[in-house]
Amino acid sequence: HEPLPPLVLRPGAVAFRVVTVVREPRQRLLSTFRFLQQVFGTNGTKGCWGCCCAGWGLSAALRTTYFRTVRAFPRDAPEGLRAFLQIPGVTGCQTKMVMGRACADPSPIAANES
Repeated sequence: HEPLPPLVLRPGAVAFRVVTVVREPRQRLLSTFRFLQQVFGTNGTKGCWGCCCAGWGLSAALRTTYFRTVRAFPRDAPEGLRAFLQIPGVTGCQTKMVMGRACADPSPIAANES
């Protein structure tokens, strides 16, 4: 879950081969939500794995928002996923990372990035 380094993205960069697997965005968001439910648990936190803290670009405040939102709803409650999708930075992860940004960057995706 690390974004592409600036070296790869600059004009005239040496050719690199990059492989990505792009899933249906709805499936990806549901997978992220369910994964975070496992990481943060429902009966207490299991801690913060590196992939969903520093690697995702989550600040302490945003991590707390993720944690509270994910834990506030039962696993299969659709309103939990809807609340999760309202958190700034949740959507657009794949696009942001291909553009060299952190997955959880709350800045909107610019027209030239999509």
